[in-house]
Amino acid sequence: MKVAKFGGTSVASAEQIKKVAAIVADDSERKVIVVSAPGKRSSDDTKVTDLLIALGEAFRKR
Repeated sequence: MKVAKFGGTSVASAEQIKKVAAIVADDSERKVIVVSAPGKRSSDDTKVTDLLIALGEAFRKR
C-alpha cells in the first residue's frame, strides 16, 4: 500500500489539484491520499492554517 501526501503549492490552485489527481490516478497502489492546507496563492493571501487558528481563537473567546 502506498500513502501519498499533498499540500502547499501542490493544492493551491485548480490547475495544481488536477496535476495531483493525475498523479493519484496513474498509480493504483496509492490507496490513501492525505491533503494538507494549500499554500498562499499570492503575497497578500492568508494561509488556510492561519484562518483555522484564528477561528479556534475566536471560538474560545465566546
